[in-house]
Amino acid sequence: MTEISVNIVSDALKPLEQLNIPVSLKNLVDRHHQNVLSLSSALLLSGKSEEEVRGAIKLVCGSFETELFNTINTLSENEAFNAR
Repeated sequence: MTEISVNIVSDALKPLEQLNIPVSLKNLVDRHHQNVLSLSSALLLSGKSEEEVRGAIKLVCGSFETELFNTINTLSENEAFNAR
């Protein structure tokens, strides 16, 4: 991993820091982080510019963030329903 890859991924994943991620999803988020780091490095090594890689990683992380947010909401709703 290059420092550029780490910075690109860190910037793209910043919105996840604001989410209250349940323990049950922590491994999923960690695995996604590692996969995105690998993708970022591979894209840079293939000759893509930093700007192109930032755009691709931002898109991937945005999609993951949406799905994660929806999953967390569903889990919260299920917990509230089961608590009745």
